[in-house]
Amino acid sequence: MNLTLTRPSLLSRGTAAEPEAPIDAADLPPLVDPDRATRPFVNLLPPEVLVERRVRVVQKGVALAVVACLAAGGGMQLLASRSLHKQQAALASAQASTQSVSRRIAALHDVASTYAQLTTATTTYKNLVARDISAATVLDDLGVAVSSRVWLTQFSFSESAPTSASATSTTPFTTPGVATLTISGTALSRGDVSNWLESVAGQKGRVDVTFSNASESTVGSNKVVTFTSTVTLTDVVFSGRAARELPAVTR
Repeated sequence: MNLTLTRPSLLSRGTAAEPEAPIDAADLPPLVDPDRATRPFVNLLPPEVLVERRVRVVQKGVALAVVACLAAGGGMQLLASRSLHKQQAALASAQASTQSVSRRIAALHDVASTYAQLTTATTTYKNLVARDISAATVLDDLGVAVSSRVWLTQFSFSESAPTSASATSTTPFTTPGVATLTISGTALSRGDVSNWLESVAGQKGRVDVTFSNASESTVGSNKVVTFTSTVTLTDVVFSGRAARELPAVTR
């Protein structure tokens, strides 16, 4: 880019000013000294110093990283140690509980054995009294059937052997019983004997009431009839003790 500048020329007195030729910008002196603009730079530090500085910076970074790793590892080890301590404490507590339970079980061994013996004895007892007949109850019932014209002199009781449910009776017109009661007595007349038999037959659990013999005799000035009767007892006369609950035994 070329600039055309004009500058006034000095006029002398008495002379007319003459225009001068245009001036090229290239002929003008520069505004900035080029020597000052581009000064030379000289690095007086040797390259070993710069390398050493860089090495130190890297070493500090590595040291900080190592310290951070050690701190993290120490924290993790501390947490793991605490967790392991808790687990060991829980294991020790569980082992102590197991030992305590084992000692209690060992202490209850005799109780369990006694309870098993009691259960066996209870079963045996129920089997024994399953066919129990209360003689006092039977006699009380017979006493109700006895009138003032009949005297009972002798009793004979025989229990029948238990039969299975599938067994059939060889005498279809008789009722199977659990016991047979033979009664001997004296009545004032044969009608009194008949009334006695009917009264006994009307009682619950008494079937097949018969008499085997009846004979007349004299007692003082009165005629009497001596008789022997047979009564079959059904399972209604059982006492029911086998069905009763025994006192509970707690372990």
